[in-house]
Amino acid sequence: MENGKDSDKCMSSWVLPQVLLKMKVRLICQMSSQTILLVDDDPLIRQLGGELLEHLGFRVATAGDAPQALEAFHRLEGADLVILDYQLPGMDGYQLFQELRGLDAKVRVLMASGFLSRQEVARLRQSGVRGIIYKPFRLGALQQRIRAALATAPGD
Repeated sequence: MENGKDSDKCMSSWVLPQVLLKMKVRLICQMSSQTILLVDDDPLIRQLGGELLEHLGFRVATAGDAPQALEAFHRLEGADLVILDYQLPGMDGYQLFQELRGLDAKVRVLMASGFLSRQEVARLRQSGVRGIIYKPFRLGALQQRIRAALATAPGD
């Protein structure tokens, strides 16, 4: 056996799949035209949540409070989905949801929280929230909730 050829073969069998995977991820990200607005007052959740969403192929905008969220929603001319923290300073997630509905009656919102009572979950669903996602976000659950929310027609 020649060391150079064997190590080249071993290296190419590892590098090629990695390069193809990176190309596929870039292509998926470029193909996605869906934008998610992530609203959370915790900078770490905005950063890590934004990275998870980008990994899933979405364009992402973030906001840390209600005024920033409303400004971003205007700037984006809407969003395909808003993931909204229930516990925000100043204006809570439910109030912000109502404000967003005033701007766009068809807005799709997933409410994010560490804990919600059954009564609050029922109230949110009855008011038109597309789903609940519990923190800390887990990739599988996040992806499932996003797919379900985006699968419904806006305003349904």
